[in-house]
Amino acid sequence: MAKRERQQKVRPPAQDALASDWRLFVAIPMPEEARKLIGRVIQLLAHEDWPVRWIDPDTAHMTLHFLGATPLERAELLRMALSEPVAKIERFSLRTADLGVFPNSTQPRVLWIGLDGDTDRLQQLHREVGTSLKRLGFDAETGKIRPHITLGRVRDTAPASLASAIQAQLAANSATARVTAHGIKVPINEVLLVRSFLDAKGAKHVPIASYSLADAS
Repeated sequence: MAKRERQQKVRPPAQDALASDWRLFVAIPMPEEARKLIGRVIQLLAHEDWPVRWIDPDTAHMTLHFLGATPLERAELLRMALSEPVAKIERFSLRTADLGVFPNSTQPRVLWIGLDGDTDRLQQLHREVGTSLKRLGFDAETGKIRPHITLGRVRDTAPASLASAIQAQLAANSATARVTAHGIKVPINEVLLVRSFLDAKGAKHVPIASYSLADAS
């Protein structure tokens, strides 16, 4: 199996370079077509005027591992270590799928759009990266994951009736397939190490490094 490795370091904003800890996560980026679909779905749901903090579609991604606050020296060690586990997995593809919620429909806290396709390869990628993270002392999961892209998070002030409204929307989407009918291919070619932080305009995601999966044999 031929392997193709690429690691690209991205410098953080100069005014933020002295921060003691970085809030990091490992993610799969979404192609433009998928981001456009996510934007349309959010626009559709936002018409319901629910108390939900919707994501910026331009930042849409699938989180492989959330790492949280990380000292800069460990962030640099992590940046150098992720190329090898990612390069073990050949490139593959997923597709956008159904809408759903976490933890369940009677107590929705997170609204998401699912991903299906070559989920076995995705699980391998998740496991390989998670194992490397554990070796570095991070509290990483290596078990089965449910692939999804977060669309929004329910605010703490949400009324009890919101659960029923969300259930109705999920049922309507399932009946009409208005989201899944436009399933978008999501090529999985690279993994990003991303820093998340807040500035005056809200949440920002800055890639720290990019790692290529192996070319298909």
